[in-house]
Amino acid sequence: MRDNYKIMLYLCTAICLLGSAQKCRGVEYTLGPMSLRKPLSNDLLARYACFSRTEFANAIQCNLKSFPQVTARTSMAETLIVSSDGQILYAHRKTLQSGTLDQISNNIASDISDVLAGMTPRRFSAEDVTVAIWGDVKLEEISSGTEEYRELKGLVEQNYGLLVGTAGDLKATKDHYKPVYRVIGGDGLVVIVSQNDQRQVLVQRLIVAAGTLAERNFNSQIRQFFLRDRASLANDFSKWPEVAFMIRRLALNTTPENANRIVDETFSAASSKKYYSHVWAFLPTSVIKHLSIGTYRAADIFGEKTEFPEIRDRIITELKLNPKEPFSEFLLYTLGRFGDGVKFNSKSPIHTTLVYARAHYNLRKVMSGVFERIRKPDDKLLVSDKIIDYSYRDNSEKERTYFYGPETVDEKNRKLAKKDFFSGHAFEYMPDSNNDYKDSDPSLTQFLNFFNQFPERYDSRPISFKVADFVALTDTLSLQLEEVLKDQKSPHFDDAAYLLGWLAYHRGNIAVALDFFGSAVALIPKNSALVDSYNEHLDYAPMALHELIRILRTVPPEDAINRVRNSEVLSSQSQVWYEVLASFYHSHQYHSVMAGAQLALDNFGISIENMPVTTDPERIAAIFTNLGLAGDRGLQEIVYLYHSSREIAQVEKILSDLDNHSPSSIATKLKEVIIKYSLTRDSDLEKKPFDRKPHPLHKDLRQSLFVVQQSLDLLPKTPIFSKLREWLHYERIRLLAQFDPIKVDAANAEFENEFPQSSLLDDGLAEQIFAEGVIVGDMDKAAETFDRLRRRYPGANAIDNAYSWMAIGWTCAGQPTRAREIDQEVVRLFPLTRHARYAGERMENPAACKNLEELYLWDYWAMRWRERNRINTIQDSLSASGIRSTPLKLR
Repeated sequence: MRDNYKIMLYLCTAICLLGSAQKCRGVEYTLGPMSLRKPLSNDLLARYACFSRTEFANAIQCNLKSFPQVTARTSMAETLIVSSDGQILYAHRKTLQSGTLDQISNNIASDISDVLAGMTPRRFSAEDVTVAIWGDVKLEEISSGTEEYRELKGLVEQNYGLLVGTAGDLKATKDHYKPVYRVIGGDGLVVIVSQNDQRQVLVQRLIVAAGTLAERNFNSQIRQFFLRDRASLANDFSKWPEVAFMIRRLALNTTPENANRIVDETFSAASSKKYYSHVWAFLPTSVIKHLSIGTYRAADIFGEKTEFPEIRDRIITELKLNPKEPFSEFLLYTLGRFGDGVKFNSKSPIHTTLVYARAHYNLRKVMSGVFERIRKPDDKLLVSDKIIDYSYRDNSEKERTYFYGPETVDEKNRKLAKKDFFSGHAFEYMPDSNNDYKDSDPSLTQFLNFFNQFPERYDSRPISFKVADFVALTDTLSLQLEEVLKDQKSPHFDDAAYLLGWLAYHRGNIAVALDFFGSAVALIPKNSALVDSYNEHLDYAPMALHELIRILRTVPPEDAINRVRNSEVLSSQSQVWYEVLASFYHSHQYHSVMAGAQLALDNFGISIENMPVTTDPERIAAIFTNLGLAGDRGLQEIVYLYHSSREIAQVEKILSDLDNHSPSSIATKLKEVIIKYSLTRDSDLEKKPFDRKPHPLHKDLRQSLFVVQQSLDLLPKTPIFSKLREWLHYERIRLLAQFDPIKVDAANAEFENEFPQSSLLDDGLAEQIFAEGVIVGDMDKAAETFDRLRRRYPGANAIDNAYSWMAIGWTCAGQPTRAREIDQEVVRLFPLTRHARYAGERMENPAACKNLEELYLWDYWAMRWRERNRINTIQDSLSASGIRSTPLKLR
């Protein structure tokens, strides 16, 4: 067969050489008895069944009638595409051959190159596939992971033109997720050799006039487009993406110059010229795709550091040669010249996107400048090390390699030594972001996340209080973003509303900020269970809800709840109600919590009387599951706040009326509530296995501390309450160690002042060591407290605990040498205890700082402390300004 095929190719070449010079100007590509751009003889044409292909103007497809089993003996093409004047524009044949893939592909390539006057093919290989190409034809891969790939239904597509599958047909190719190639370029011959599941070698040969087919494909599409657009208004440019995709595809299939030649010919004969432009041939498809849905993407901007300088250069040249070409704002957008694009055409179909892109770009510059003025030395690394440098040119979907090797002991210790409880970085992080901007600065999102998560950098107040010219810097930005809000159909509507709210707050206008945030929140479904459902064009609405809640938490709760009650948008969000009621709850206004909870639940058609009288989250969740609201955590938390407030209010009533209750009943009730809401140890009820009633589990330390403090304030310092007060002092120390470790020292001093002979004083100092050394990480203070404990209580019960806390503290401060010294002392002084066993484990693993849950969650507790502290700072400031709280009453 090889010899016969070679002889046939030689004969075809010889015929060409014997003919006219005009015919021999180019190489003739043949497939069996067929030649590219030559008519098919009537005898051969009779063997085919032909039908029209709407995908190619003035062309028909012909399939071989009852062709025999595909074998090496078949010489006729199975599929042809023929022009209306009979020229063959495409011929395809596939055969199964014996031998190895490499051997067959090399033999075929050698034979064809010999015949084509020594022409060397372009060759490439993929998994179980080799391809050889002669001439100007090109194969453009459509990767299996792309949206285009999923859309493909056949090897001839209206939107994609002529395709070829490596497995022979589209179904087999897609079933195995193998590449599909778009056939583009010029005239040529292609051989694809692949191996199937049966280890058989499939050979595909095709000759094609790819450029001509691309032109005919465009002509077919544009004719159909003109028919669809005939009824649209002259100023309706909404269908621009269709025209842009057609022309850009033609430019990629051939050349931009050829595409614009065809565009000129096509539109000169068209009745409507409104989409006529040479711009479309240069506009990248990714830009068309995103602009078609009105979205700005930094990755679409071909700036000075683009990976595609050739595209950028052609766009710049086109703008210089034709500065007034219609739709040039699209090219200006692609270069990142958003302001110029806005000025070029104020009625552009992408006007809103241009305005948003300009505001986004300028806001990022402002953010970068403000960041540099307020940041701490390590903040730059905190933000920048989350940027991923991703290549858009390399679209091979290669697995990127990350070197996540285990940290060395020294690396762990250096990281631990940088812990900062008061302004640290541990738990707060900047979400990863592709380096779409192709520069070294963080994205706008990363800057926003930094400012949101580290308000201490600007004193936990609006930025304008810290950066005097912030208002002036953002005046124009606010106007630009407000223009985006005029287009409520824009996918950037929620982005602009969020950014305007954020800017308004940091410009010092809380009321305006809440209004803008509310515009974005209004897009969220009333059922809060749906808030977390993914919607890529509603990404800023949940962020707006979060920021709105953050602001409401900083204003007096009476003000906050009135805003919610008077706003249709805010009152539709159960999470907003919960957070406002939580502000009352945290300020211990329990009657206002109960009144507000009834208002909130009524708003959602729920009666508190129909809820179980419990604070058990599982029982509450079960009721809401029955109501079909299992995912609405906000409403469930409101029920918890109601019953918890009711319970603590009862305790307040007891403390205000001590004479009518026995000391024992008072002690029992106080301990029950304090232990329940602290969970620093199991409650007495939990220790009764025969009691099958459900008992709630909580860790509501703030409320437990409140009850402790109220008890210490109101219980008389008399012998009858002495033992209870001693327990309360120690319990307060234990709770503060986790909730507010900074106050443990003062609490110990009060404890000692009232009970100077208490046997729990040494335990209180051990808790202080835990708070200072383990929680806060201030080992200097912890060491002072440790020395005081050893001097004053050398044989006390808490000494072993104190030694362990000090060893753990030094370990978690990245000081293994000092930790080892303490651990050795533990083993020597307490050889048969659990403390000695733990000390031995620490010495074997000197970087083990995560053995306890409190330590593992150190960064989380630190973040929560900072959050409470900043909220308290603002609320204290408002209170000092003369704002007073009054209980909320039902109407």
